[in-house]
Amino acid sequence: MGPAVSSSALATFAVDAVDIVEEVERWSLVLEQSPSQPAALHGLFRALHTLKGAAACVGLTTLSELVHQIEDSASAVRDGRLTPTKAFIDAVLSAVDLFRRLVHVAEQGEAALAAVNGREAVLEMFAHTVESASGTGPVRSLGRQVVEMAFEESLSDMMEDPLLLLCQVADAGRSITVQLRDEALPRLEEMDTNIAYVSFRAVLEEPVQEADLWNIFALSTLSNRISVGRLSPEAPQDPFAQPAASPSNVLGSSAASADTATLRVSVHKLDTLLHNVGELVQSVCQSQTMLMRDDLDAPTKQSLLEDLDSTTRRLQETALDLRMVPLRTVFQGFQRTVRDLSSSLGKSVRLAFEGETTEVDKTVAEKIVDPLRHLVRNAIDHGLEPPETRAQAGKPTDGTILLAARHQGGEVVIEVSDDGSGVDLDAARAKAVGLGILDASDDPEPQDVLKLLFHPGFSTSTSVTEVSGRGVGLDVVSTNIVSLGGSVGVNSQAGTGTQFRLCLPMSLMIVDAITTRVGEDRYSIPLPAIRHQLRPSAKQLATLDGEAEMLRLRDAVVPLVRLDRLFSVPGAIQDATQAVAVVVEHAVQPYAVLVDTIESQQQIVVKSLTKNFRDIAGLGGVATLGNGELSLVLDVRSAYGRAFDSAARR
Repeated sequence: MGPAVSSSALATFAVDAVDIVEEVERWSLVLEQSPSQPAALHGLFRALHTLKGAAACVGLTTLSELVHQIEDSASAVRDGRLTPTKAFIDAVLSAVDLFRRLVHVAEQGEAALAAVNGREAVLEMFAHTVESASGTGPVRSLGRQVVEMAFEESLSDMMEDPLLLLCQVADAGRSITVQLRDEALPRLEEMDTNIAYVSFRAVLEEPVQEADLWNIFALSTLSNRISVGRLSPEAPQDPFAQPAASPSNVLGSSAASADTATLRVSVHKLDTLLHNVGELVQSVCQSQTMLMRDDLDAPTKQSLLEDLDSTTRRLQETALDLRMVPLRTVFQGFQRTVRDLSSSLGKSVRLAFEGETTEVDKTVAEKIVDPLRHLVRNAIDHGLEPPETRAQAGKPTDGTILLAARHQGGEVVIEVSDDGSGVDLDAARAKAVGLGILDASDDPEPQDVLKLLFHPGFSTSTSVTEVSGRGVGLDVVSTNIVSLGGSVGVNSQAGTGTQFRLCLPMSLMIVDAITTRVGEDRYSIPLPAIRHQLRPSAKQLATLDGEAEMLRLRDAVVPLVRLDRLFSVPGAIQDATQAVAVVVEHAVQPYAVLVDTIESQQQIVVKSLTKNFRDIAGLGGVATLGNGELSLVLDVRSAYGRAFDSAARR
């Protein structure tokens, strides 16, 4: 009986297995789209093989044996004995769902995996798939080949190396799993390096002609006990009681405890971090040495502080960069959603990506998965028409959903677009009247009708299905995105399609900002959102309809927002020509905020107002400045809505 697998090894497996299972799913979908593409088939087989080996390494027999039996079917496809039909891909994806459930409890060990139901149903799917495709019954595994090698103690005297023989067996079988039997191994002080104490049991993962195996031992069979056989494929037990390789060696060094999130980081980013840490240590040592001198003048002190600040800033930026991940993984995760839902609804849907290399903070990437999933499902169910309807309208029968991302003004903009029928504004308005959201006499603008889609309980579906109709959806999307400091907008054209736009911060922690004073209060404005700043002249100021203030720039006229009036701050400068106008970017249009003065530019750590106080429209958080004072952080998106929605109501 081998030693128990450590909890850290199981945790490491669970982390790595999530990525491997995603690879199985991704290659399955690629294989379905391109059955003749060898890379897709090899990728699927390789991912299955890796998952099987990793599970066996940490003693998870249930998962290892399950993957092995599914790998047999993939091998039949690779050998040309089976066609990768839709039924086969369905079976693989059902297996993927089961893999995820098993991996979810992997840290609890083999007993937890054995308690998970569904293995028999998945294997039955594969049996029927193979049987119907081949017409000769399911492909049954003959069992993996097993080579038993027990060597004479004097083998070394005959110039034979047991490890060399083992390597030759491994080369013949392409890959190999080995059990080292060391029952005869003496104590270290009693060992003789010329004696072969151990024996091996090797399982080959690729079929080999038995004659070729016996040829390896042609000069060794007289003095050693060699046998070649096969494992029974029905055997429920693990062929090895003890894995030969250390889980930490097989799975890498990314071990994580059960309650610790993990993040994969490129070596280049780590090298940059270590380089900046080294520079910081050097700067601190130099500063300490220089500051102890009595003859140090003020300019030299200032230079030392600037160097230290610069080094600290680079280190800070590098640390933040470690948390940045591309949206590619998030986007690709919806391929399965599109495939399954479009199939169940009888629609043909193509998923396209743009800007999937755009990076966001890991926390943002994790929290936008559910909102994006709902928008994708919403596009398939509500937006895209059935193939026959699209054909009658002169459209391609395949509908398209586009996931696009880009950086804009210090934010990440993600768009979910479809080329469907668009939102039926009349139906949406009638539904709002029926729910009491609008009066029958109301005649809202099209954009106001679209905003109703985010109202809690609002749904344009006429029936309740598994996908929609319960009125729980877009309001949750809006709530989740706003909780991240973002905003959601929607545009739609009848017969052309609908586009949802999510604007999100790239990072939730540290931002560059300018700190301004308004009355006795401090307001920080994120630097990436600022277009420019100026002290307006009287000629640049104008009033629209006797109330709304405007600022004339060289290329445009933008609205002017007084922060003292927006947040009821007393003591602010009222003469705009004596104040400073800061022009900021906004998805709808740029606008200017009026402040008394700009005090400094610095990096700030943004703390949540919602957690520490309460949510306030127009504010994205609070920061502690270098002098210990607090500064409210302006959220340029919600500040725009607070200012101009209020103006519209007035």
